[in-house]
Amino acid sequence: MDKTINSREIPNEKDNYEMGYFLKDAIKGIQDINNYSILLDGYNFQNIFYIKILQDKGLKVTCNDYKNLMPGNLVISYQNNIKNYLKDHYLLNVINENGQITRYKILDKKP
Repeated sequence: MDKTINSREIPNEKDNYEMGYFLKDAIKGIQDINNYSILLDGYNFQNIFYIKILQDKGLKVTCNDYKNLMPGNLVISYQNNIKNYLKDHYLLNVINENGQITRYKILDKKP
């Protein structure tokens, strides 16, 4: 119980926590992520939990497969492997960067 209540972030894992804080801000209405897809790779249960809360509040927020995006998709990523994949495979517009979190609009697939 002490590890949960008095948990501490490990500095080199800060990026893993940043998306959670971002999603908490979205729940509070500080970040507008309606109509966005969150791109996740690996274990992300904590972030999926926050996404479910946003959906219960009526927002259109989804998780999407970053390898099957369509022109016009609005997406958010914080993981470098996904960001690199997006740059390599899609024409995209960076809408906003805030720390590790980047919002994109997918323009098209690269030829």
